[in-house]
Amino acid sequence: MTDRRYMPTTRERARIQPSPPPRTSPRHIATKSQVIAELHDLGVKKGDLIFVHASLSRVGFVAGGVRAMVEAYIDAVGPKGTVMMTAFSGDLTDPAEWYKPPVPEEWWEKVRDETPAYDQLLTPSSGIGALAEYFRTYPGTLRSAHPVSSFTARGPAAAEIVKEHAFDYRLGPNSPLRKCVDLGGKVLLVGAPFEHITLFHLTQHYVGWTREGTMTSPTIRNGRKEWATYKDIKYPWQWFPFAATHLIETGIATMGAIGATDAYLFPARDAFEAVIRWRQERNI
Repeated sequence: MTDRRYMPTTRERARIQPSPPPRTSPRHIATKSQVIAELHDLGVKKGDLIFVHASLSRVGFVAGGVRAMVEAYIDAVGPKGTVMMTAFSGDLTDPAEWYKPPVPEEWWEKVRDETPAYDQLLTPSSGIGALAEYFRTYPGTLRSAHPVSSFTARGPAAAEIVKEHAFDYRLGPNSPLRKCVDLGGKVLLVGAPFEHITLFHLTQHYVGWTREGTMTSPTIRNGRKEWATYKDIKYPWQWFPFAATHLIETGIATMGAIGATDAYLFPARDAFEAVIRWRQERNI
């Protein structure tokens, strides 16, 4: 099989280094009202659907902490707008496949036996930060049914976004990512690295080359716990920073600041279509 790991050109490497650390200042204080104003300056509007990837700590000292930040996103789009985030739970996979970190083989059966099945209300998110986990528990937030790669949403479009999230191809055409594109959503990064742009994974299903595989997760079927097996593909991410730079340079993404850190906003559909073309031109 052809190795399609992206090898950037010298010119592309000169423009950006992968995983540039977003700027931040621990001496900066941010307030909810200030953050809302900065979101509007960036291009967020009342009634928008925004797919948020955000770091709480990089904004600076936030008066009111995580609650104030979550409510800033909610209030920025208003009652007719919708906020969407990830709620991934990567620990609900077969322990035999774990590598960050791995666990001893003699533990595998015990882990499988004792790990609770996925529950949309009770299963916490894992490895995605305090802000997204707080949003998951915020009143009115809905969550999709995928045991590993679920999404959360709150607002008028939330039910449409999270419904019918297929187990097979968790980040594909039958996922909330495609709903974000179809509903005219916008992707927002606040202090988050470009590797966290989850929308880019959706393009893997449209560029014409994939590596098929399967995953297993503990679920409830007919009232009993069952390790369900479902289809999936490999989702490489090493090219994300270069694709993000392309969106910035072509004017699809706008850049600003929220508190003490960098922020980016771009229309999901425009980015989705542009990144597919960018990848096809480079055979990525």
